[in-house]
Amino acid sequence: MDVTLLAIRIFIVIVLYAFLGIVLVMLIREQHPSQAPEPRAASLVRLGQDEPVSQDAGTTVAYKPVFTSERHRLASHGPTWIGRDPNCAVRVNGEFVSTRHAHIDWRGDKQAWWIEDNTSRNGTLVNGQRIMRSELQHADIISIGGVQFRFELER
Repeated sequence: MDVTLLAIRIFIVIVLYAFLGIVLVMLIREQHPSQAPEPRAASLVRLGQDEPVSQDAGTTVAYKPVFTSERHRLASHGPTWIGRDPNCAVRVNGEFVSTRHAHIDWRGDKQAWWIEDNTSRNGTLVNGQRIMRSELQHADIISIGGVQFRFELER
């Protein structure tokens, strides 16, 4: 009888320690959640700005698009600023572009790239719609002061 009682006590101690180990592992995981997935690499491709073809007095001005295909890779660790300021990652010179016109940022809580207008006077357009803040999708067209960019997610 003593051997059986000893075996039961040892079994209960092992089960108790296993239970406490499982609880401890769950608590540690809760304190250190797994890393959020890295954002998909993205970039802005500058499509260009409409330039006047003719400017005769008294006539309407015709415009032609200019395509540059200049590519700007977006930073996933902080905002990518767009504007006239020399410190902006994407420089756009134009009379209708603010110094710090808008920025694009990765939002980990939404797992998406977002663009936000920086209260610019002339606004920011995404696919022809004026926005203050908008989630970006692959191939969206962003217009800032007459300059167009295509937002591209890298595959």
